[in-house]
Amino acid sequence: MHSELRPRSVLEALSWIKHITSLPDRRIAELLDVKRQTLHNWLRGSVMTDTNRRRVLVIDEVLRRAAAQHGTGQELKTWLDTPRGPEGVTPAELLKAGRTDEARYFAVAAPSARLNRAPTWITDRAQIAERGREELPTAGPVEYDVGEDNTAESHVETSGWNVVVDE
Repeated sequence: MHSELRPRSVLEALSWIKHITSLPDRRIAELLDVKRQTLHNWLRGSVMTDTNRRRVLVIDEVLRRAAAQHGTGQELKTWLDTPRGPEGVTPAELLKAGRTDEARYFAVAAPSARLNRAPTWITDRAQIAERGREELPTAGPVEYDVGEDNTAESHVETSGWNVVVDE
């Protein structure tokens, strides 16, 4: 067992989560599916139910595994909020919903070697659009041309792009 994953008290777990993620208490309470005031009470030593104690310790364990994979607290926060899997659910949403096994899987799974980053022309245009400097092109009506060899070509007119698809 890794020393980072050794058993610990609930107060140690809560303090570590708060320290490593630098998340506000509201976000930590959301991960634990409790009210912010309940989290404050626990941090001051209030008694908690066995169910909540187990939940804190499981979330602590998942976050420790993710921290081992993702390094810094900022990278861990990014991991928590990045959609994963076919459902596009974030690890934070999985933890809040009690789907800890799925969150644990994403904590330890390395990205596929075959997974490629989006081309820069996509990410650059999306970033520009987010900043409001330029709108991404929108597709216009599809036009079909039939060539001399009776093959159809469809043309999609966009603002700034012309996409040709051979059928």
